[in-house]
Amino acid sequence: MMDGMNIETIENGLACNPKGVLIAVNDAKVVKVKFDYKYFQRFGPRVEFWDITVEATVGRVWFRTYSQEQGEAIQKGDTISVEVLITKVGDVNPNFETRYLFGKLLTKALADVKIVHTKKDEPVPAVQVNSLIGV
Repeated sequence: MMDGMNIETIENGLACNPKGVLIAVNDAKVVKVKFDYKYFQRFGPRVEFWDITVEATVGRVWFRTYSQEQGEAIQKGDTISVEVLITKVGDVNPNFETRYLFGKLLTKALADVKIVHTKKDEPVPAVQVNSLIGV
């Protein structure tokens, strides 16, 4: 596992080992969670998965999990720490001016993923204001 790396180091690691480079994603903010499903055969079982994108120090990391427990526990805005096997480095995205890193989670156990939930903003109670309009 490599710490304190940049995208060039990951690309060099992928050139040497095309199966992937193991990185630790520490305190990364979850910027997108998408639930989806598909059928592999016409009448086959439905397979559910969650696509998760996090903003890490090396850039945006995208990975997919098939674990329902993990998928339902991770929400947008949370911070997570997990080990990810990076399998591909994408092209530069003009919207974010960064490159996506595509990876796989090496665990299906929720205990191996450290999740810090952010508290949702509670609604502010309405304040009643008495004033004279048009004297």
